[in-house]
Amino acid sequence: MINYEDEKNLKKLIKLENDSLSSSLDIQENLYTQLLKFMKNFIGDININEYFDQDDEFQENVTNCINQISKSNNNIATIKDLIKDINNFSTDNLNSQIQEYNEKFNKKMNIVYRNTKSIQKFIHEISTIDFSKYIVESKKKNKSKKYDKSIVTADEIDDMFLENTLIVSDTQKKVILPYKITKVVEILRNNKKKYSSMQDVIDKLYTIPIKYYKFTSIARFKEAYNLVTKKENRTKISGIKLGLELMPNYNLHPAIISACNSVDELDMYLACLHDNNLDDFHIFNIKYEIAPTLAN
Repeated sequence: MINYEDEKNLKKLIKLENDSLSSSLDIQENLYTQLLKFMKNFIGDININEYFDQDDEFQENVTNCINQISKSNNNIATIKDLIKDINNFSTDNLNSQIQEYNEKFNKKMNIVYRNTKSIQKFIHEISTIDFSKYIVESKKKNKSKKYDKSIVTADEIDDMFLENTLIVSDTQKKVILPYKITKVVEILRNNKKKYSSMQDVIDKLYTIPIKYYKFTSIARFKEAYNLVTKKENRTKISGIKLGLELMPNYNLHPAIISACNSVDELDMYLACLHDNNLDDFHIFNIKYEIAPTLAN
């Protein structure tokens, strides 16, 4: 906040305010980095799937971390906005500009202080928790549990062999990723001992239980992270950044991310989604199968 009544030292006060905001920005970015480390060290190493219940301690902490990251982003954006206001001061009506800035500062910084207190409390809490048990637990459960990969009936086979089509089926409780028939045939021919039929290849390589996407925000993070780090061989921090960006996008089904082979493909879909014109997306087809609703 700037004391605009002290006109003699006004320029000096403005510079001190700018320096103070810059220091605050450094603090907020440091807190943001600590939250990112939590996401990288734990979310990146643990398989989040249907075996984690909503009441699980880990799930609660992940959800809380998502909220804290949102607060951290808001804090950083707020301080950058205030710094921008100071840098845009003009000599005309300077007192009026400062008064307007001070009003904005009081309103916005009260929220920043509350958010910061919440973020610091969360960081302190997670620093006292041993999450290694969840890594061991998730690996044990994944080894002991088997996914239900049901075989389709003859009546369904026309629907199932839809080339280059993402199928999200609530009725069959599974997601089928896009594939090329020629690729499936090639895999079958080269691995006759491993796969018994084309359907077997699709079931084992292109089919995911829909429960995998149960916690949609976390699934979006995981799939975005995998898209960047595994399919494009880019850095983990790039994967984390994209995951955090897509986490709150509730209009984006995480299976869409799984179906994309590159970030460019995902960007094309997001652009079409933003323009509300998915007919312009031609990378792969998308089909949703929803159970019919019984009428009264």
